[in-house]
Amino acid sequence: MRLFNEAEAIVDREDGDNDQQSNADTIAVPAHRRKRGGRKPLPPELPRIEVVHELPESERVCPHDGATLRVIDEVKTEQLDIIPAQVRVIRHLRKKYSYALIKTAKANNIEPYQYLRRVFAELPNTKTVEDVEALLPYSVELKSTDDVKSAVD
Repeated sequence: MRLFNEAEAIVDREDGDNDQQSNADTIAVPAHRRKRGGRKPLPPELPRIEVVHELPESERVCPHDGATLRVIDEVKTEQLDIIPAQVRVIRHLRKKYSYALIKTAKANNIEPYQYLRRVFAELPNTKTVEDVEALLPYSVELKSTDDVKSAVD
């Protein structure tokens, strides 16, 4: 009796398709054939539940100057979740955050155009992480617009 066997039924159905795709999934190497690395994607017909992992609102702030972080990317991973009588895919979306450079410059009373001119002029001369951090808008050396203008001119 085959109760609660959706996962096996899906795998059995795909095994027939996989025989046809086996040539596409292998690499010809002299003396033997090797399978390609990596995990196969989960079947698209499986139901999906999205779980979004975001920072709490209180943590979406730059620790240096308080500028609001914004989403720049997300990492997607999928996890097969088998529950008796039910098969589904849980998709995890992890948000990546960054702060806007221009907004941070304005928040620190730095004129953005002059600031970017200075950064682009000095960036080729940076050699360490500390050198790059010294060019960020919240840096102590860049607190006044006059400093930025004099450094560029």
